[in-house]
Amino acid sequence: MLTQSVATAFGRKNIRCNAVAASMVLTPLLMSFIPEPLLKLNEDATLTPLLGTPEDIARIVTFLASDDARCLTGQIIQADGGTTAHLPTYAAAREFFGDT
Repeated sequence: MLTQSVATAFGRKNIRCNAVAASMVLTPLLMSFIPEPLLKLNEDATLTPLLGTPEDIARIVTFLASDDARCLTGQIIQADGGTTAHLPTYAAAREFFGDT
């Protein structure tokens, strides 16, 4: 809602506001504490054959900041490899959080 509110308030001043909703992004910090089975669970939930990297997110942000995206405002870009496109279940992840 904040993205849409800012886009609405400032669009006529040529200020665009978009958000990037990233899923699990493969960073060194993430790789240092996420158990391999949980990582695999997230990989299996994506529609693409990979999880995102910081560089993938940076490319999206670069596009949004460019004039190529001048017609986009008030949008939330799901950078999740298609995970939210098919409503995956995370019931299997409960074992990692002690909720079995």
